[in-house]
Amino acid sequence: MIRQAIPDGFFLIVDDDDSVCIFFETVLKGHGLRAEHVSNIDDAQTMINENRDKIICIIIDLNLPSGSGEDLIREIERNYSNIPYLVSTGEPARAAKVIEHFPRANVFYKGHAIDTFLTALGLESERR
Repeated sequence: MIRQAIPDGFFLIVDDDDSVCIFFETVLKGHGLRAEHVSNIDDAQTMINENRDKIICIIIDLNLPSGSGEDLIREIERNYSNIPYLVSTGEPARAAKVIEHFPRANVFYKGHAIDTFLTALGLESERR
């Protein structure tokens, strides 16, 4: 699901919950991967536009202060279709609608095990 190795590449986490960002960053770092995070759609759009060739994958929360994650997904589908993304949510019904409208979307349900997150990204699960 993630793009092939990109020199200086990173995962972009779009979530306004610091504890969620720390979780993702810790897991990715444990696998030798770099992560950056932003907390709103405006900052995400700027980061994507300025780093489109360096983003390995975007991890998107559906509830953001400046709009919905679905709005950001629409923009990614329209303008950055080469960048994979993972939807991070605790709302199964909403996730089902996202998958229905955006077949390319992969979903990670918050609160699940690290192995589930790694599988959603297509990374090997290794205990570290």
